[in-house]
Amino acid sequence: MHEPSTLPVMVIDDEPHLRITASQTLELAGYTPYCFESAEQALAALTPNFPGVIVSDIRMPGMDGMSLLHELHNRDATLPIILITGHGDISTAVEAMRAGAWDFLEKPFAGDQLLDVVRRGIEKRQLSLENHRLKAELEVQQAALGPRLVGRTPIISRLAAMIQRISQVEADVLLFGETGTGKDLVARAIHERSARRNSPFMAINCGAVPENTIESELFGHEKVPSPVP
Repeated sequence: MHEPSTLPVMVIDDEPHLRITASQTLELAGYTPYCFESAEQALAALTPNFPGVIVSDIRMPGMDGMSLLHELHNRDATLPIILITGHGDISTAVEAMRAGAWDFLEKPFAGDQLLDVVRRGIEKRQLSLENHRLKAELEVQQAALGPRLVGRTPIISRLAAMIQRISQVEADVLLFGETGTGKDLVARAIHERSARRNSPFMAINCGAVPENTIESELFGHEKVPSPVP
């Protein structure tokens, strides 16, 4: 998570006084504002996984706020975008919300209104980025564990590292544990990462094999010719 003082907020409006007022309000609250007079400038400056929110006027020369909204959502559907509408322009605000805007502000708005909607948008953005990070970590972990084992707890992480280390060693491995604890799954995971992964994995239930034949079942036997009478 970013500290509040480092959280950026993009303010896009062709009116200089609104940019200045919004910038001062955000700075006093501990945010880092980046102001642009056009949507095109903001898009050129936007980086992937931008950790903040976008505050943009709807009616601007060139690319307007609605077009900007669609373009930003094509890049990142989880990015909170707050659109500024004219006084009494409720129909446009409704259209913006239906199009995916996080929220809207109606001109003229107070500084507290701006900070409240930005704060909620920042919380949503941070949660989305954290979920994305955790999902990426889980995918990396699953790549190490394979599709058979799931989880992201510290114990599972240690198990994944142990499986990776053991699979690179030419040695016999003994797994022990209660029934249902996943010994077979771990054995398969080790096999799938070992130098023998292209060979068959043979699972044998030793308890189901008679004691007097288990050696021949596991290691084979030579057929002894019957004595000639």
